[in-house]
Amino acid sequence: SFHKWKGLGLHDALEENNTVALRRASEVSDDVKKTAKKAAVLQGVVTVNRIGVIHLNVLEAKGLPKVDAHGGAFSFVAVRVFGSEHTTKPEFEEQTPKIYEKDSLARTLKISWFAEMEVSVRNKDAWLEAEVLIEENSSNTFSVGRLRLPILDIEAAAGELIDTWYMLKRADGSACSAAVHVSMRYEIQVNDPKELAVAARIDREALMAAAEPDIPPWVSAWDVRCVRQFNEDVLAARRHVNDALQHDSLQALRSAMTLVHAFAIQDEANSRELSERLKTLEDEETAQIMVRNKINHLCDEPRTRVFYLKSAIQLLLTEAHLQGLTSTSAEVKRGMELLKWCTAAAKAQ
Repeated sequence: SFHKWKGLGLHDALEENNTVALRRASEVSDDVKKTAKKAAVLQGVVTVNRIGVIHLNVLEAKGLPKVDAHGGAFSFVAVRVFGSEHTTKPEFEEQTPKIYEKDSLARTLKISWFAEMEVSVRNKDAWLEAEVLIEENSSNTFSVGRLRLPILDIEAAAGELIDTWYMLKRADGSACSAAVHVSMRYEIQVNDPKELAVAARIDREALMAAAEPDIPPWVSAWDVRCVRQFNEDVLAARRHVNDALQHDSLQALRSAMTLVHAFAIQDEANSRELSERLKTLEDEETAQIMVRNKINHLCDEPRTRVFYLKSAIQLLLTEAHLQGLTSTSAEVKRGMELLKWCTAAAKAQ
């Protein structure tokens, strides 16, 4: 501000000295903060990447107050991670869905969320907080109580699942009658590139060892590739069989049966079902062909014996209906025309 005084001709040396001192103090404070943060990173207290993750499941809470006239309330849980015990700005924050619960008989409410979340941890001195909140209206919420745990206590479980009830405390540290049920498990995250590469190689070798059985030295790589390709083809044939059974058409079943014989999987349950279904459809097709041929043969006969033709075509049309032939079939149409002619001729006689 001493520049203002200079502009007005009222420069005060004491004001200038005070302003310069404040600027220097501010610059020194920033340098101290940067140096401290750099030292913390070098010492491994704070890392750029997360050092761990908490697999948290907020299950339920009990002892919650009622806020509306129906004896219910909307409630949710805000999960936060703070860099230290006295930090006020969270590094991580997530909320469970808002759940409405009412109970006109009990004095307090019990609300279940079963909300799963992954909580990132970037500081060994961090604290986990789970605050139970109740929504009075669309613009106002109040805190029932909160649970605060140091990350080191969760990490001390060595990856084991922690599943328990915790009594909540108010902001001033006093106890309240509500409790929250959570389950959590801490998983350490590896950030060292060398350790990550070693772990990836170990996982890859384990997968390869599990995928490939003990192969004799006289088996070539080409043989292994052929066996793998054959196994993939067998799996594709089995999928084709399942699709054919769902589609249930004669063409699809015949195509699938060709693959069944090609890969010799006749003894499998789906293959036997496919064979039985294909035989049923082929028998139905054979019966329909026979009915069609009989109708065509009858329609081609000389129309001299009217009553014989009428009774015969009636029987064949009934048989065609039983075999699944509809009026869209050309043979059924010819039979219907013959029946009409016979009816008209019988009336004329």
